[in-house]
Amino acid sequence: MSFRLHRFWALWAALFFITVVSAWAQDPSGHIRGVVKDPSGARVPGAEVVVTNTDTGMKRLLMANDEGLFSAPRLQTGNYSVEVSSPGFARQVQTGISLGAGASIELTFTLQLGGLSDVVTVQSEVPLVNTTSGIQRHSLELEILDALPLGARNSNDLLRFTPGAVQAGTPRFGNEYSLSGIRASSTNFTLDGIDANDSWNSSANKLPPPEALKEFTVQTNYSAEYGRGGGAAVVALIKSGTNAFHGSVYDYLRFEDWDANSFQRNALGQKKGDLKRHQIGFTAGGPVFLPKIYDGRNRTMFFVNYQILRTPSAPYLVRRGGLTAAELAGDFSASQTVPLVGATGAKAIGSPFAGMQGQKIPDLSRWVSPTAVRWYEMLKFPIVSKSGEYFYVSKVRRDNLPEVSLRIDQSIFRNNSLGFSMYYRHDHPDPVWADDNTELFRGNSTFKSQVYTLSDVWTIRPNLVNELVLGYNRLFEERVQDYGGVKYSDFGIPLPAMHPKQMVQAQKTFGPYAYFLFSAESPKFEGRDVKDFRDVVSLNKGRHFMRTGGLLQIHDVYHLGVGAFSLGYSGAFLTNPAAEFIIGWPAAIAGPGEPFYRNTRKYAPALFFQDDWKITPDLTLNLGIRYEPNMWAYVKSDRALILKPGLVSKQYSNFPPGFITVTDPQSPNRAGRENDMNNFAPRLGFAYRFDEMGKKVIRAGWGLYYDSTDSNRDGVNLVTRYPFFHAYSGDLTPKFPANDAWLNHFTYAGLPVPDLSKPVDVSTAVFNPDVAYAGYFPVTTLGYVHQWNLTWEHEFRSGYSYRTAYLGSRGVNLWSTSWHNLPVTRDANDSWNKENMAERRPDQTHRYRQWEYSDNWAGSSYRGLQIGFRARKATYHVQADYTLSRAFGHIDGIWRNQYFPSQPVDHDVDWSRTTYDRLHNLLVIPSWDLPVFRGRNYLVGKILGGWNMAWVISAQSGQPVNLRVSTNNTFTCSGCFVRPNVTGQPYYNANWRKDPNLVYLNAAAFAAPEPRTYGNLKRNALQWPATQNVDMSLNKSFRLSQENLQLDVKLEIFNLFNHTNFSAPSASITTTPVQYTMKNSWTWQPRQMQGGIRVRW
Repeated sequence: MSFRLHRFWALWAALFFITVVSAWAQDPSGHIRGVVKDPSGARVPGAEVVVTNTDTGMKRLLMANDEGLFSAPRLQTGNYSVEVSSPGFARQVQTGISLGAGASIELTFTLQLGGLSDVVTVQSEVPLVNTTSGIQRHSLELEILDALPLGARNSNDLLRFTPGAVQAGTPRFGNEYSLSGIRASSTNFTLDGIDANDSWNSSANKLPPPEALKEFTVQTNYSAEYGRGGGAAVVALIKSGTNAFHGSVYDYLRFEDWDANSFQRNALGQKKGDLKRHQIGFTAGGPVFLPKIYDGRNRTMFFVNYQILRTPSAPYLVRRGGLTAAELAGDFSASQTVPLVGATGAKAIGSPFAGMQGQKIPDLSRWVSPTAVRWYEMLKFPIVSKSGEYFYVSKVRRDNLPEVSLRIDQSIFRNNSLGFSMYYRHDHPDPVWADDNTELFRGNSTFKSQVYTLSDVWTIRPNLVNELVLGYNRLFEERVQDYGGVKYSDFGIPLPAMHPKQMVQAQKTFGPYAYFLFSAESPKFEGRDVKDFRDVVSLNKGRHFMRTGGLLQIHDVYHLGVGAFSLGYSGAFLTNPAAEFIIGWPAAIAGPGEPFYRNTRKYAPALFFQDDWKITPDLTLNLGIRYEPNMWAYVKSDRALILKPGLVSKQYSNFPPGFITVTDPQSPNRAGRENDMNNFAPRLGFAYRFDEMGKKVIRAGWGLYYDSTDSNRDGVNLVTRYPFFHAYSGDLTPKFPANDAWLNHFTYAGLPVPDLSKPVDVSTAVFNPDVAYAGYFPVTTLGYVHQWNLTWEHEFRSGYSYRTAYLGSRGVNLWSTSWHNLPVTRDANDSWNKENMAERRPDQTHRYRQWEYSDNWAGSSYRGLQIGFRARKATYHVQADYTLSRAFGHIDGIWRNQYFPSQPVDHDVDWSRTTYDRLHNLLVIPSWDLPVFRGRNYLVGKILGGWNMAWVISAQSGQPVNLRVSTNNTFTCSGCFVRPNVTGQPYYNANWRKDPNLVYLNAAAFAAPEPRTYGNLKRNALQWPATQNVDMSLNKSFRLSQENLQLDVKLEIFNLFNHTNFSAPSASITTTPVQYTMKNSWTWQPRQMQGGIRVRW
């Protein structure tokens, strides 16, 4: 360990005990502050203040300071009353105060002369404007959330109700959304104050179902107390028990008879699939009560929710196809694509077609591989009557997804309370084989998601509060497969026996013969654990409300993987991939190695200080600083290889130049790169109210946010590579004419197949310059995002307000990709081609290899104007927001198809619209208690009266489309995304919806660029059609008894008008024009209906 690292840990340990370890993520609590005045307006010092949670009876005792100010931070969210008393004045009580997560409510008490026995009660109005900070905050309250139509009832998708949200991906647990033009991976989700993220995939973990949530809040431009990413901060809170027992049982159900048929099924002449789905669950909450033993009222509360998603039948379509009997025998004379010898096939070593470039080879019977035929038959692919024929089959799968949420709150003393919560979800506990593939390749994954939180809030003095939070977040995945006992030897593959769960991974789309593709991922056992230690100290001193603290998170990723044999056919030799399959000539082949285990760790510390300074009664200034060093992940076993060009290993003489291990003296630390220790992030904001009642407010905020979300995954690729683990690479030389070309591919990196049951001896490992080994050229600095807003809010009438905001962000040094050892381009008078790529690489030690590595050259920019309206009355609520914005950047995200540039050096050519750029974004959410049939006779009024109707109305500009060329003829970069030249009008028909073929893009307007050029079409220059959608719900409660027993019924209709919204395809200009029709585009769901029934008490 370096001296610099020793100094860091010494500093960290000192600060840990001085400031206590604090919060990294979003605050799950709220804050009530206020001022006490007499009838003349003078401040009343020393007044006693009692803040009471009316749900649980728990109280906090305070005292106004010398300026008449009081503050109650770190309050559990819920409903409150505040009582103020002072000698000579009547007691005053404000009730009906609803406190949300991250909310700060200001109250004004004007005491009246009188005795303490006199009580003045004031019903508090729910504030519609924020008068205390520059934070942008959007909250969905329980009563509104309960009425909205929620399709899959997935809490992660509640983010779409946030103004300006744009869907930016569909990961494992629901859709992801971009806010303020920032990558979706930069959004941080928390559950009861603890991070609820998948640290491996930089995405959200699953949140509890809506029935278990008390609140769902989204913040941007947040204070120094929070960090991790430059995007939004999402706060989800599990419900708490109250002094009264409450509970419910419910079922939300769907059947195919209620839905419209999908666009794809109608186009294919398929009827609706067989759908049956139930979301069944119960909730229970209240005080812990044991007769004659313990009465937990005002002290011990609990809440529990259990839900299981039962899907006996979920339909989906599978595309099937195959070869004709003649093709299977090697006769391709009547094939849709007659094999034609390409340049690669004519020049390949050992090719039987040498010197035959451009010639058609309809008869391949003399080279048919018996092993390939055996594959085809054992995998039960069909024999079709016409070459290239395919068809669709409607399949169904079943599933079960149980989940449990629990919260317990305990008041120890009047100044101390404990809280414990947990969430557990098990996706696919009984693996159900998906039959998209053949029986030998059926597989599925099972996931376990767990979040545990333990918190303690200690009111040390009326103006000093400490909150300690300990947390544990775990996500575990097991991917399993069913191979039916088949062995490699059954296919004639001369490989030694492997792990019992190891079989074959083979995937390729065979051009027009696609649809007899077969694909299966390797079995794996993978876990991601995050241990969380945090604490916040809150101090109210005069006009300053200060918080300070820090955080320590420990991220562990462990992965037991089992390698698999894989092969692919691309038409590289004979233009027809199916023909290459039959003769046993793959374009790519790789094979199994020993089962590997990788285990990485990352420490994530942070410190912060935040002060909300009330300079005047109307002006609050928010000042904060956050220190967030980035410490890179390292491999616990130290079995990791690093690419360091120019270095020579001091450990192993057999290592080629440029390769060292993390234990080499030349490595800076176990991570192989310097930690980024200079990450200071200032935060500034203010709020100014123009009237004492806080009805008119101007707010602003700016902050710098380090984007550490994408760095968690980066260290894992150091492992599972040669020479620490075996890695099989096949010999592509076919050695024709052989009895079976298949049998000639199985060598190990040009060497005999090793004994995979024994670990590699690193000191004697042999490196082949023609083979890809682990390359790792790390970047050491972390990217960051500037985020700002300027907001005007006005509650122009009681319960009505509007908001106008200018929002912006700018990303700097964001996560991206670069390559090492690219072929050098020559001057204009010289040419470069595929054949001389190897000799043009600067590092001739690895002349056949370029390395992809993580870099930070990307940037982003967002500007938006947002206009919002709110109405909150007893019988209706309205949220309406319109966002006019532009989002630009170099790349779209952190995944491979998002972060590759089109050119290896000049990255600025990729500066363009991002996939989450939407010029127009409208969201309207009204909820209305219908006035019809009120006051009618008993039967009519009870059944037809008292219904609530809620809507979610959305409309957005179309998604940008990134058109690419499938063949890369730049001869400079094998991973670059090359785009076409635009030669005409790119849009085919303005009235494309009336075209029976739904042709949208004009295929004739695009052409492949000339060799050694990149094309003139900008990234995301084209745009897909706009989207619009209307969801609706009807809600009704029937009182069943005088004891609060009620029956709730709900009818939800999604895509009410059955409007077909099309999403952008992944298009390539080498495909036929039909690829640009909407018939092949993925669409949103058709009209669907869901019924709900709930009994609650």
